[in-house]
Amino acid sequence: MLSDNIKWALAYSTSIAPLWAIFLGLFVSWFISKLAFRAYTNPLSKLPGPWHTRWTDVLEKYYYMKGRKHAYVHELHQKYGL
Repeated sequence: MLSDNIKWALAYSTSIAPLWAIFLGLFVSWFISKLAFRAYTNPLSKLPGPWHTRWTDVLEKYYYMKGRKHAYVHELHQKYGL
């Protein structure tokens, strides 16, 4: 009885492993395509500013969480104009 359970567990664990690899690959592909689409099709990406803002807004969210977004945006306006 125990050997049947072990055989089932091994068969289950090896059959689900490729599914995780597929899901991980799909997620990474989706994420990269989202970044590329955002960088090249967003009309705001043509405006001057830091290079990383065309790919992500993580830094803006960071300053928002710290309560310093207004100072960050003000510094960007002083540096890049607008």
